[in-house]
Amino acid sequence: MNDADKTKEQLIHEIELLRTLIDTLPDRLYVKDTKSRFVICNKAVAEDTDLPLSGSPIGKNDFDLFGPELAGAFYAAEQEIIRTGRPMVNDEVFRTRRKDGQPNWSLCTKLPWRDKNGNIVGIIGANRDITERKKAELALQESETRYKAIFESAREGILVADIETKQFKYANPAICKMFGYSADELTRMTVNDIHHRELRTEVKRDFYAKAQGNKEISRNVPCLRKNGTLFYVDINTAKVLIDNRPCLAGFFTDTTERKHAEEALRESEEKFRGLTERSSDMIFMTDTRGFITYLSPACKRIFGYKPEEMVGKNFTSFLVESEIPKATKRFTEKLQGKKLGVLYLEAKKKDGSRVFIELSSSLIIQDGKTAGTQGIIKDVTERKKAEEQLKKAHEELETRVKQRTADLAKAVETLQKEVAERKRAEESLRSAEVRFGSIFENTIVGLYRTTPSGRILLANPALIKMMGCRSFKQLAKFNVEKNGFDPSTPRSRFKKFIKKEGRVIGLESIWRRIDGTKLFVSESAFAVKDAKGKILYYEGTAQDITKRKEAEEKLMLYQQQLRSLASELSLAEERLRRRIAAELHDHIAQNLAISKIKLESLTSNAEPDLVKSLNEINGLISQTIGATRSLTFEISPPVLYELGFEAAVNWLAKQTRQRFGLAVEFADDGKPKPLNTDIRVLLFQAVRELLVNVVKHARAKKAKVFTCRIQKNIQVTVEDNGVGFDAEAISAVKDPAKGGFGLFNIRERLDQIGGSVIINARAGKGTQITLTAPIENQEKPRTRFSGARPDKNRKPRKKKERSA
Repeated sequence: MNDADKTKEQLIHEIELLRTLIDTLPDRLYVKDTKSRFVICNKAVAEDTDLPLSGSPIGKNDFDLFGPELAGAFYAAEQEIIRTGRPMVNDEVFRTRRKDGQPNWSLCTKLPWRDKNGNIVGIIGANRDITERKKAELALQESETRYKAIFESAREGILVADIETKQFKYANPAICKMFGYSADELTRMTVNDIHHRELRTEVKRDFYAKAQGNKEISRNVPCLRKNGTLFYVDINTAKVLIDNRPCLAGFFTDTTERKHAEEALRESEEKFRGLTERSSDMIFMTDTRGFITYLSPACKRIFGYKPEEMVGKNFTSFLVESEIPKATKRFTEKLQGKKLGVLYLEAKKKDGSRVFIELSSSLIIQDGKTAGTQGIIKDVTERKKAEEQLKKAHEELETRVKQRTADLAKAVETLQKEVAERKRAEESLRSAEVRFGSIFENTIVGLYRTTPSGRILLANPALIKMMGCRSFKQLAKFNVEKNGFDPSTPRSRFKKFIKKEGRVIGLESIWRRIDGTKLFVSESAFAVKDAKGKILYYEGTAQDITKRKEAEEKLMLYQQQLRSLASELSLAEERLRRRIAAELHDHIAQNLAISKIKLESLTSNAEPDLVKSLNEINGLISQTIGATRSLTFEISPPVLYELGFEAAVNWLAKQTRQRFGLAVEFADDGKPKPLNTDIRVLLFQAVRELLVNVVKHARAKKAKVFTCRIQKNIQVTVEDNGVGFDAEAISAVKDPAKGGFGLFNIRERLDQIGGSVIINARAGKGTQITLTAPIENQEKPRTRFSGARPDKNRKPRKKKERSA
């Protein structure tokens, strides 16, 4: 990084710090143009207006933000400053806020804003809230006026009670209206009469504490009106002397609406908290040292820990040791304010197993300072395993093709390049995801809330953009239940899961954007119900997986191509073996037999000195004929083509007994099983490979091969009484160096022709493997790489006499 870049980065950092400092100031700072429209303002200005919480005053004037009377006064004053250039300093402004109905006093200072030429181009303003100070001043003024004027005109309810008898002596009109009693009725009542019976002990204790000056104000005290309804008040008290008797004056402020507003606010916070608490992804917070301060309940599903078991510990405690340096470095860079992408880590679960996670985070800023980090953790173990399995399968298929023939090297290289392109595309997809700025507003995952009828109540910017909309207002007009889902994945699936489980996790479906284009989505959601169990709305997350789906489909196509190539190569190899065996038998073996006959004829007429040499040559020819015959059967047993599959398997059982000493029994149900040449060869090779596995690994004394016909399929069962094995473990391992590759090869080839492999094995209990293949379809399945078909016109080769 050069000096210019460093200077630019430092300038950006200083601007961000300055903006954070301005936004944290309680004073309302702003700049307006000559038409009194806001150009710049801090957060305090937005909070002080009557806009919704998420609104911004930029580009608006006071008529958009306040009542017409107040806005008109502001506009007139600002235009006077622009016209005359005279500033307005410390002008007091009073208004009643429409948001909460509370009075507000501000000390306003407005100065002309001039450009570099001295021309006035707007105003610069600063408003300071002096409400509390003004209230104190008014209270002081009221205390200086006559008691009756204060008492009668006070907006707050005032009750004066005798400290000794607790009976009310005076009540102002405001308190009468508040309680619904007349002044005469109140003066015949005591302090206990205006409170609920269950609270009278506490009220009595509180009354005497105030009388002794130990307590000044009570918050949200429940009181009873004349009609029996309950309301809440704040009570501020003062000791006074009336008619030479010590009394306690209580100033009552009705806080019922405020209390309801607070309860509504808490309910709203709980709903938004519910969005976090019920999310299938884990929400976390840490301090600046990396110690966990908060975890959502999803940590139980991802890590196996309850939140309280992880809170207070350093986040590195749950990572595998090799990942700690990388994670620590990224955490330090994040605290330094660097913009970082998604991080993938391997972590430890409570039971000791491993879990792969995807972590996205942002900074927590409090009072302008970094207080820690917050973000989302996703469990991507299944996706990681799927990627690894796809990668292994791809590598295995490449290995098989390379081992079979060098002629396919160019095709394999092409496929490898295409797979590499797919991987780079996936990396680009992950790196292009939007950074997390906050849990809701800036998350890259779409968050929503919709009614069962399809009306959208809530959506974050990620979802708005995902659906192809410019604003939430545009998206809210779109009914997702009627127009948002592709017919191939109807919304009824989602509702079925919701009805049965109460939630869905990772449901993949096809959505329709507002312009009608398709969108592949992974959706997690739950139903929020009322007390009677009626669904009020759905809350959930939606992740765009369109590119991932396209990459997966492309990769599956590559794998299908490789499987077809491998199957074709195996069959081509067997045809070559058969041709070589035929050449050995029909030419080499026959020529050797004729040579042997002629040599024997020469021996009978040769000189005695040559007979010994000729006999030795005759013996060598006999050995060569025997070796050629054995080699012919090793390369491609003629019995497979001349006598059929069952006879070939019977011959193979006898050969296994003779060569390896394994007692192999063969049985057949006697039903006809017509097989085309390719399927016959494939099944024979599979049985031969399974018997070799029994000899090598099973440590068995007996084995059995049974063939039968079941409807339109041939079924071949190979079983032994050996040591057995863990079938699931072997199926998962496809590394030739670790074993299991032969079974994988057999399964892949049978899958190509519509067959199957069933393995029934347990350690120490022997093994049973059943192969199934079709017998009705006599034509070899074609692939996109080969148009070869069985040679229907080829006649069976006639048996020739073999020399003894």
